[in-house]
Amino acid sequence: MKRRSDVPTDIEIREFTCRQAERDAWVSAHKLWWPARKDAAVWGKFSNQAASGRFTFSSVNQPSRHFGETLVAWHLERDGYVCWTGARILRKPDRALGKRAAQTEWVDCLLRQTTGVIPQVEYEKRYFSHEALRLKSIDVVGFHFGRRQWVFSEVKRRDRVHSEQSAALRFLRDLFPKTVATVFVAWVRER
Repeated sequence: MKRRSDVPTDIEIREFTCRQAERDAWVSAHKLWWPARKDAAVWGKFSNQAASGRFTFSSVNQPSRHFGETLVAWHLERDGYVCWTGARILRKPDRALGKRAAQTEWVDCLLRQTTGVIPQVEYEKRYFSHEALRLKSIDVVGFHFGRRQWVFSEVKRRDRVHSEQSAALRFLRDLFPKTVATVFVAWVRER
């Protein structure tokens, strides 16, 4: 795999592939789902994710939105992880979470129970310090209950990795030992 030039060399990249037919099926499912947004069964292989409430599916008429994140989480869940794309473990302090509040609180609680650390609390300490750290939220958070292992991933297809996203991945990587968390950029490519 050729390394993407926009991903710093100190950040791991994992490649996830999909077929054009999978993307086409996603767009077709969105057309059936939008605007009622009720029948999770239309999502086919992603119907469990759609029904779980742990995932963000487009609330606007943008059929391709969130495909990459859901695909990566689907693969991780096949490996035994429970994933969220609707949790915001890193966010600007005092930012309203809206419909993401319940999932974020659940994940923060699980992080506290399994690691003793809540990333947002540590981020806020550095946000308000002389360091003035600025991070963007990441796309996929996952936890494997059997291994007690976390994954944190930023998902990219064609768009670049922004400096605040790289900083967020480094922040999480430095916050947790490798035995507790894996941090990477997930590169979604069509084959």
